[in-house]
Amino acid sequence: MVITLLFLTLWHIRDCKSIFLINNLEMKITFYIIAFFCVVGISAGQILFKLTAASINETESFFTLKTVMYFVPALILYAFVTITWVWVLSKIELGKVYPLMALAFIIVPFLSYFILNEQFSKNYFFGLILVFLGLIFIANDF
Repeated sequence: MVITLLFLTLWHIRDCKSIFLINNLEMKITFYIIAFFCVVGISAGQILFKLTAASINETESFFTLKTVMYFVPALILYAFVTITWVWVLSKIELGKVYPLMALAFIIVPFLSYFILNEQFSKNYFFGLILVFLGLIFIANDF
């Protein structure tokens, strides 16, 4: 789903020069939304990598169908997200968009809690709140 949304968004804004003439602020917001989907894609890839590792531990082989069914989509997702991220970096300054990557420190634990049933302490969640507050401070600087 993330890949489909990214593809459709990239397809829609492929002629960026004419769009910049229409509404520069709207384009920046669009690029930040695409960057956010890159972070979500990276986070989903981490979950797939963990499922790959769990499958390797279970089957004691890297070359089982179950393992490959987690690993290959993770690689494809990472490749697509990386290409998209580089494209975003061609449109937005690195220092302004990179703090979004810190959202992965929040998204991955939540996904691992709900998908992998991993448990975290209250202090861990407090730390995640601090990361989120830090992102809010950074965002207010722009």
